[in-house]
Amino acid sequence: MTALAAGLVVLVAAACGPLLGRRDARGAAVLGAAVAAMLACPLLLPREAPLFRVLVLFVSAMAGGKMLDYYLSGPHAGGSGAYFRYLVHPGGLDFPSSLRKPADVSRAREVRRLLGGLAALACGVVSFAWLVTTRFASDSFPADHVAKMVAFGFTIEGVACVSCAGARLAGFHAVPIVELAFLARSPAEFWRRYNRLAGAWLYRHVFLPCGGRAHPLRAVLVTFLVSGAVHELLFAIALERVTGYQLAFFGLHGIGVALSRPLDRLGRRPAGAAAAAAVHAAFLLATSVLFFASFAQVLPGFYSARPWLR
Repeated sequence: MTALAAGLVVLVAAACGPLLGRRDARGAAVLGAAVAAMLACPLLLPREAPLFRVLVLFVSAMAGGKMLDYYLSGPHAGGSGAYFRYLVHPGGLDFPSSLRKPADVSRAREVRRLLGGLAALACGVVSFAWLVTTRFASDSFPADHVAKMVAFGFTIEGVACVSCAGARLAGFHAVPIVELAFLARSPAEFWRRYNRLAGAWLYRHVFLPCGGRAHPLRAVLVTFLVSGAVHELLFAIALERVTGYQLAFFGLHGIGVALSRPLDRLGRRPAGAAAAAAVHAAFLLATSVLFFASFAQVLPGFYSARPWLR
Protein backbone atom coordinates (compact mmCIF):
# COMPACT_ATOMS: atom_id res chain seq x y z
CA MET A 1 0.00 0.00 0.00
CA THR A 2 2.90 2.33 0.73
CA ALA A 3 4.34 1.72 -2.73
CA LEU A 4 0.91 2.35 -4.27
CA ALA A 5 0.53 5.68 -2.46
CA ALA A 6 4.05 6.76 -3.46
CA GLY A 7 3.37 5.66 -7.03
CA LEU A 8 0.23 7.80 -7.13
CA VAL A 9 2.30 10.80 -6.03
CA VAL A 10 4.77 10.26 -8.88
CA LEU A 11 1.92 9.71 -11.35
CA VAL A 12 0.25 12.99 -10.37
CA ALA A 13 3.55 14.88 -10.62
CA ALA A 14 4.31 13.40 -14.04
CA ALA A 15 0.81 13.97 -15.42
CA CYS A 16 0.57 17.60 -14.31
CA GLY A 17 4.09 18.68 -15.21
CA PRO A 18 3.43 19.58 -18.86
CA LEU A 19 0.74 22.04 -17.70
CA LEU A 20 3.21 23.99 -15.54
CA GLY A 21 5.30 25.39 -18.37
CA ARG A 22 3.61 28.80 -18.26
CA ARG A 23 3.23 31.05 -15.25
CA ASP A 24 -0.48 31.75 -15.63
CA ALA A 25 -3.72 31.13 -13.75
CA ARG A 26 -4.15 27.68 -15.29
CA GLY A 27 -0.67 26.63 -14.23
CA ALA A 28 -1.24 27.94 -10.70
CA ALA A 29 -4.55 26.07 -10.43
CA VAL A 30 -2.99 22.83 -11.68
CA LEU A 31 -0.08 23.23 -9.27
CA GLY A 32 -2.37 23.81 -6.29
CA ALA A 33 -4.62 20.87 -7.13
CA ALA A 34 -1.66 18.56 -7.77
CA VAL A 35 0.09 19.43 -4.50
CA ALA A 36 -3.17 18.96 -2.57
CA ALA A 37 -3.69 15.56 -4.20
CA MET A 38 -0.12 14.46 -3.48
CA LEU A 39 -0.40 15.49 0.18
CA ALA A 40 -3.63 13.50 0.43
CA CYS A 41 -2.07 10.29 -0.91
CA PRO A 42 -0.52 9.29 2.46
CA LEU A 43 -4.03 9.25 3.95
CA LEU A 44 -4.65 6.10 1.92
CA LEU A 45 -2.51 4.40 4.57
CA PRO A 46 -4.04 3.56 7.97
CA ARG A 47 -3.65 5.95 10.88
CA GLU A 48 -1.80 3.20 12.74
CA ALA A 49 1.08 3.42 10.21
CA PRO A 50 2.36 7.01 10.63
CA LEU A 51 5.94 6.04 9.72
CA PHE A 52 4.85 4.83 6.28
CA ARG A 53 2.78 7.97 5.87
CA VAL A 54 5.93 10.00 6.53
CA LEU A 55 7.83 8.04 3.86
CA VAL A 56 5.12 8.82 1.28
CA LEU A 57 5.04 12.44 2.44
CA PHE A 58 8.78 12.69 1.77
CA VAL A 59 8.10 11.70 -1.85
CA SER A 60 5.22 14.19 -1.95
CA ALA A 61 7.40 17.00 -0.59
CA MET A 62 10.19 16.33 -3.09
CA ALA A 63 7.79 16.13 -6.03
CA GLY A 64 5.86 19.19 -4.90
CA GLY A 65 9.05 21.17 -4.41
CA LYS A 66 10.22 20.27 -7.91
CA MET A 67 6.85 21.22 -9.41
CA LEU A 68 6.75 24.59 -7.66
CA ASP A 69 10.36 25.30 -8.60
CA TYR A 70 9.66 24.40 -12.24
CA TYR A 71 6.55 26.60 -12.30
CA LEU A 72 8.26 29.61 -10.69
CA SER A 73 11.26 29.35 -13.03
CA GLY A 74 9.00 29.51 -16.12
CA PRO A 75 7.81 30.13 -18.69
CA HIS A 76 9.34 27.13 -20.44
CA ALA A 77 9.30 26.73 -24.19
CA GLY A 78 9.38 23.45 -26.03
CA GLY A 79 8.46 19.97 -24.83
CA SER A 80 8.33 18.43 -21.40
CA GLY A 81 11.48 16.33 -21.67
CA ALA A 82 13.45 18.63 -19.40
CA TYR A 83 10.69 18.52 -16.78
CA PHE A 84 10.63 14.72 -16.72
CA ARG A 85 14.43 14.57 -16.42
CA TYR A 86 14.19 17.03 -13.54
CA LEU A 87 11.44 15.00 -11.88
CA VAL A 88 13.51 11.80 -11.85
CA HIS A 89 16.71 13.57 -10.78
CA PRO A 90 17.46 11.95 -7.39
CA GLY A 91 19.02 15.06 -5.88
CA GLY A 92 17.83 18.07 -7.84
CA LEU A 93 15.64 20.90 -6.52
CA ASP A 94 16.88 23.65 -8.83
CA PHE A 95 15.58 23.86 -12.39
CA PRO A 96 17.36 24.08 -14.78
CA SER A 97 20.71 24.10 -12.93
CA SER A 98 20.20 20.51 -11.78
CA LEU A 99 20.14 19.39 -15.41
CA ARG A 100 23.38 21.00 -16.48
CA LYS A 101 26.09 18.68 -17.66
CA PRO A 102 28.06 17.44 -14.67
CA ALA A 103 31.70 18.38 -14.35
CA ASP A 104 34.30 15.72 -14.99
CA VAL A 105 33.63 13.10 -12.35
CA SER A 106 36.32 10.84 -10.99
CA ARG A 107 34.58 7.49 -10.84
CA ALA A 108 37.17 6.19 -8.40
CA ARG A 109 36.54 9.11 -6.03
CA GLU A 110 32.78 8.69 -6.25
CA VAL A 111 33.05 4.95 -5.64
CA ARG A 112 35.07 5.73 -2.51
CA ARG A 113 32.41 8.25 -1.48
CA LEU A 114 29.73 5.63 -2.09
CA LEU A 115 31.52 2.98 -0.03
CA GLY A 116 32.24 5.45 2.76
CA GLY A 117 28.61 6.53 2.76
CA LEU A 118 27.41 2.94 2.93
CA ALA A 119 29.73 2.33 5.88
CA ALA A 120 28.45 5.43 7.70
CA LEU A 121 24.85 4.52 6.91
CA ALA A 122 25.34 0.98 8.19
CA CYS A 123 27.01 2.31 11.33
CA GLY A 124 24.10 4.67 11.97
CA VAL A 125 21.37 2.10 11.34
CA VAL A 126 23.08 -0.64 13.36
CA SER A 127 23.80 1.79 16.20
CA PHE A 128 20.20 2.97 16.28
CA ALA A 129 18.90 -0.61 16.23
CA TRP A 130 21.25 -1.52 19.09
CA LEU A 131 20.19 1.53 21.11
CA VAL A 132 16.52 0.63 20.68
CA THR A 133 16.77 -3.11 21.30
CA THR A 134 19.03 -2.80 24.36
CA ARG A 135 17.07 0.21 25.68
CA PHE A 136 20.35 2.03 26.21
CA ALA A 137 20.15 4.81 28.82
CA SER A 138 16.51 4.00 29.56
CA ASP A 139 16.85 5.78 32.90
CA SER A 140 18.27 9.02 31.45
CA PHE A 141 16.52 10.93 28.67
CA PRO A 142 19.47 13.35 28.07
CA ALA A 143 21.89 10.44 27.57
CA ASP A 144 19.36 8.63 25.39
CA HIS A 145 18.84 11.74 23.27
CA VAL A 146 22.58 12.34 22.77
CA ALA A 147 23.06 8.71 21.70
CA LYS A 148 20.20 8.95 19.20
CA MET A 149 21.65 12.21 17.86
CA VAL A 150 24.99 10.52 17.19
CA ALA A 151 23.31 7.60 15.42
CA PHE A 152 21.20 10.02 13.37
CA GLY A 153 24.34 11.96 12.43
CA PHE A 154 26.04 8.86 11.02
CA THR A 155 22.85 7.90 9.18
CA ILE A 156 22.20 11.26 7.52
CA GLU A 157 25.84 11.75 6.52
CA GLY A 158 25.81 8.27 5.02
CA VAL A 159 22.61 8.94 3.08
CA ALA A 160 24.13 12.18 1.76
CA CYS A 161 27.27 10.45 0.49
CA VAL A 162 25.38 7.54 -1.06
CA SER A 163 22.83 9.75 -2.82
CA CYS A 164 25.46 12.17 -4.13
CA ALA A 165 27.82 9.47 -5.37
CA GLY A 166 24.98 7.45 -6.87
CA ALA A 167 23.63 10.47 -8.75
CA ARG A 168 27.05 11.45 -10.08
CA LEU A 169 27.85 7.91 -11.17
CA ALA A 170 24.49 7.84 -12.98
CA GLY A 171 25.43 10.99 -14.91
CA PHE A 172 23.53 13.63 -12.92
CA HIS A 173 24.90 16.88 -11.54
CA ALA A 174 24.69 16.57 -7.74
CA VAL A 175 25.99 18.06 -4.51
CA PRO A 176 26.05 16.35 -1.10
CA ILE A 177 22.75 16.97 0.68
CA VAL A 178 24.63 17.15 3.98
CA GLU A 179 28.30 18.03 4.24
CA LEU A 180 29.93 17.24 7.58
CA ALA A 181 27.29 19.13 9.55
CA PHE A 182 28.84 17.96 12.83
CA LEU A 183 31.78 20.32 12.18
CA ALA A 184 29.55 23.42 12.37
CA ARG A 185 30.47 26.05 14.94
CA SER A 186 27.28 28.13 14.76
CA PRO A 187 23.63 27.67 13.75
CA ALA A 188 24.29 29.61 10.54
CA GLU A 189 27.17 27.32 9.57
CA PHE A 190 25.10 24.27 10.50
CA TRP A 191 22.34 25.24 8.07
CA ARG A 192 24.88 25.93 5.35
CA ARG A 193 26.02 22.33 5.75
CA TYR A 194 22.73 20.54 6.51
CA ASN A 195 19.99 19.76 3.96
CA ARG A 196 21.60 21.90 1.31
CA LEU A 197 18.98 21.03 -1.32
CA ALA A 198 16.11 22.41 0.74
CA GLY A 199 18.31 25.30 1.85
CA ALA A 200 19.04 26.32 -1.73
CA TRP A 201 15.34 26.01 -2.64
CA LEU A 202 14.31 28.19 0.32
CA TYR A 203 17.06 30.68 -0.51
CA ARG A 204 15.69 31.20 -4.03
CA HIS A 205 11.98 31.13 -3.30
CA VAL A 206 11.70 32.59 0.22
CA PHE A 207 14.90 34.30 1.41
CA LEU A 208 15.50 36.43 -1.70
CA PRO A 209 11.84 37.48 -2.22
CA CYS A 210 11.67 38.50 1.46
CA GLY A 211 14.54 40.97 1.09
CA GLY A 212 17.62 38.76 1.02
CA ARG A 213 20.81 40.35 2.26
CA ALA A 214 19.25 43.83 2.12
CA HIS A 215 16.87 42.80 4.93
CA PRO A 216 18.59 39.72 6.40
CA LEU A 217 16.74 39.51 9.72
CA ARG A 218 13.31 39.49 8.12
CA ALA A 219 14.41 37.15 5.34
CA VAL A 220 16.00 34.65 7.73
CA LEU A 221 13.07 34.56 10.15
CA VAL A 222 10.48 34.18 7.39
CA THR A 223 12.56 31.45 5.72
CA PHE A 224 12.71 29.39 8.90
CA LEU A 225 9.04 30.04 9.59
CA VAL A 226 8.15 28.65 6.15
CA SER A 227 10.43 25.64 6.65
CA GLY A 228 8.89 24.99 10.06
CA ALA A 229 5.37 25.30 8.66
CA VAL A 230 6.12 22.76 5.92
CA HIS A 231 7.61 20.28 8.40
CA GLU A 232 4.67 20.85 10.76
CA LEU A 233 2.20 20.22 7.94
CA LEU A 234 3.87 16.96 6.91
CA PHE A 235 3.88 15.57 10.45
CA ALA A 236 0.32 16.82 11.02
CA ILE A 237 -0.85 14.83 7.99
CA ALA A 238 0.99 11.73 9.21
CA LEU A 239 -0.29 12.02 12.79
CA GLU A 240 -3.63 13.69 12.02
CA ARG A 241 -2.92 16.31 14.68
CA VAL A 242 -0.79 19.41 15.09
CA THR A 243 1.88 19.39 17.81
CA GLY A 244 3.78 22.62 17.12
CA TYR A 245 7.16 20.96 17.71
CA GLN A 246 8.50 21.60 14.22
CA LEU A 247 7.39 25.22 14.21
CA ALA A 248 9.08 25.72 17.57
CA PHE A 249 12.30 24.01 16.45
CA PHE A 250 12.67 25.97 13.23
CA GLY A 251 11.60 29.19 14.90
CA LEU A 252 14.36 28.83 17.48
CA HIS A 253 16.88 28.02 14.77
CA GLY A 254 15.81 31.04 12.77
CA ILE A 255 16.61 33.17 15.82
CA GLY A 256 19.85 31.24 16.30
CA VAL A 257 20.93 31.87 12.71
CA ALA A 258 20.06 35.56 13.02
CA LEU A 259 22.27 35.79 16.12
CA SER A 260 25.14 33.66 14.77
CA ARG A 261 27.54 36.42 13.79
CA PRO A 262 29.39 36.55 17.16
CA LEU A 263 29.84 32.77 17.11
CA ASP A 264 31.05 32.89 13.51
CA ARG A 265 33.66 35.49 14.46
CA LEU A 266 34.70 33.48 17.51
CA GLY A 267 34.93 30.28 15.45
CA ARG A 268 37.37 31.88 13.00
CA ARG A 269 39.90 32.40 15.79
CA PRO A 270 42.13 29.41 16.57
CA ALA A 271 41.61 29.84 20.29
CA GLY A 272 37.85 30.30 19.96
CA ALA A 273 36.90 27.52 17.55
CA ALA A 274 36.40 24.92 20.28
CA ALA A 275 34.35 27.31 22.41
CA ALA A 276 32.12 28.24 19.47
CA ALA A 277 31.62 24.57 18.60
CA ALA A 278 30.71 23.77 22.20
CA VAL A 279 28.14 26.57 22.41
CA HIS A 280 26.59 25.51 19.11
CA ALA A 281 26.55 21.83 20.11
CA ALA A 282 24.72 22.68 23.33
CA PHE A 283 22.16 24.74 21.40
CA LEU A 284 21.65 21.97 18.84
CA LEU A 285 21.30 19.22 21.44
CA ALA A 286 18.77 21.24 23.43
CA THR A 287 16.61 22.33 20.52
CA SER A 288 16.74 19.02 18.65
CA VAL A 289 14.55 17.55 21.40
CA LEU A 290 11.73 19.40 19.64
CA PHE A 291 12.72 18.08 16.21
CA PHE A 292 12.95 14.47 17.35
CA ALA A 293 9.75 14.65 19.37
CA SER A 294 7.85 14.31 16.09
CA PHE A 295 9.94 11.31 15.05
CA ALA A 296 9.25 9.67 18.40
CA GLN A 297 5.54 9.91 17.65
CA VAL A 298 5.75 8.22 14.24
CA LEU A 299 8.32 5.64 15.34
CA PRO A 300 7.32 3.94 18.60
CA GLY A 301 10.34 3.00 20.67
CA PHE A 302 12.47 5.78 19.18
CA TYR A 303 13.47 6.79 22.70
CA SER A 304 14.37 4.26 25.36
CA ALA A 305 13.83 6.71 28.20
CA ARG A 306 10.54 8.49 28.78
CA PRO A 307 10.60 11.49 26.42
CA TRP A 308 10.08 14.95 27.83
CA LEU A 309 7.63 15.82 25.04
CA ARG A 310 4.65 13.69 24.05
